[in-house]
Amino acid sequence: MRKIHEQITRETWMKNSLHAGDRHCLVGWLMLVHSTWDQHVRNIRNVGKAIEVLYPERVGVTGKAFLAGFNDHPETTFEDVLRVLKVADV
Repeated sequence: MRKIHEQITRETWMKNSLHAGDRHCLVGWLMLVHSTWDQHVRNIRNVGKAIEVLYPERVGVTGKAFLAGFNDHPETTFEDVLRVLKVADV
C-alpha cells in the first residue's frame, strides 16, 4: 500500500474541513488510507509524535483536537504536513 506522503498533493490537501470532494485534511487522509485498525492507530500515534518533535509550538493552541489543530494552525503549510507524514513514515 502506498503511503500517504506518496499520495497527498497540494491540490488534495485542505484546511478547516475534514473533506470536500477529493480533498482531505490531515485527519481525513489518515481516515482514508489505512489497511487495518491497528495500522490506523499506529499512523495516528506516529504522526502525533512527529508533530510534537517538529512543531511543538503548534500543539494545543487552536482549541481543536490535536491533529486537526496542527493541520488548521494558521502557520501550517502543505510542506509542513508533508514533512510530518514523511518523518512519521505514513
